[in-house]
Amino acid sequence: MVFMKKMKISLRDIGIFGGFIAILIIIRIFIFSPVIVDGSSMAPTLYDSDRGFALKIGKLQRFSIVVLNNPDQFSEEEKFIKRVVGLPGEKIEYKNNNLYINNKATKENFKTEDMIWEMDNFIYQIPPGEYFVLGDNRDHSTDSRNFGSIHRDEIIGTFRLRFYPISSFRLF
Repeated sequence: MVFMKKMKISLRDIGIFGGFIAILIIIRIFIFSPVIVDGSSMAPTLYDSDRGFALKIGKLQRFSIVVLNNPDQFSEEEKFIKRVVGLPGEKIEYKNNNLYINNKATKENFKTEDMIWEMDNFIYQIPPGEYFVLGDNRDHSTDSRNFGSIHRDEIIGTFRLRFYPISSFRLF
């Protein structure tokens, strides 16, 4: 009987718990999305099975890491993780593994000296409202070189936090 008295739950307690659950659901739907990295296209920045969160709000910037829907209309469940290289309306050119944006050489601030790619030279004019995305592991990535630029609506959010493995915890 003493235990039953201590376990008495009021309508106020239920309301607080329900409100807490509602806030978590709203955050999950509109603000954050959990992400599991599938594949090696973003190595050495992100590796297969890394886990993190994507922020669904905010402005996209050059070199942000984004989570996007697979541009292949027949595979809606598969998500891609790529880096934004080109912004709407820009001309992107890769020549001898160097990035040029609107004919100006641009340093890729994430690139390390051991990141040497065997990538063909190309030029791409990005349409308004679209973004050009590439994997960091350029030799092993399906990205805008294959499927073209992507519309803003296809981008779920920016990858902001890697929490697993714990030894690789990092904010982006």
